Amino acid sequence: MEIEIRPGTFTMVLAVSAIFLLTLLGYQSSPRDEAGRPVLLLPDVRAVELYRRSAVGWANEWKSMSADLEQILSDADVQLLTRSRQAQRVFDRAVALAQEVDGTEAPSALLGLHEQAASNSNAQIEASAAIARWLSAPTDENRAAADAALANANAALAVLEANDWIAPASEVNTP
Repeated sequence: MEIEIRPGTFTMVLAVSAIFLLTLLGYQSSPRDEAGRPVLLLPDVRAVELYRRSAVGWANEWKSMSADLEQILSDADVQLLTRSRQAQRVFDRAVALAQEVDGTEAPSALLGLHEQAASNSNAQIEASAAIARWLSAPTDENRAAADAALANANAALAVLEANDWIAPASEVNTP
């Protein structure tokens, strides 16, 4: 006994099955908003979300740099050469991150966030340079300048982290 399936019927069943599977896969992997509804990522919405995610990553990196700089300032027991090398690595990271921020085009909806990110990257560079300056010439004036620059960088980071585009970073899960 042979079962004969028409070519048109087989193609139709295959197409319907593929559409069903792709719809199910798309529904499962779609990003969700606060209410749990799928979010349609139009090109401009996707550009905003990608930039927002970049800004969240930059903020995390700046937080890490700030902690490293505070450790460099507070570790009086560590050799000067070791602290100087640590400061140089943080300075290099700050410059690289500033170049990334400057090289990333911000959507028009996030120009304010871009300005805050650029301001923050400049503050981080100034703080790491001031600490490196203090380590190369350890005077009271250079220490005060390093402390002030680090406080300024931390204040700029706090302003950036208070931005509504950064704060809800975990609410929406997008590709």
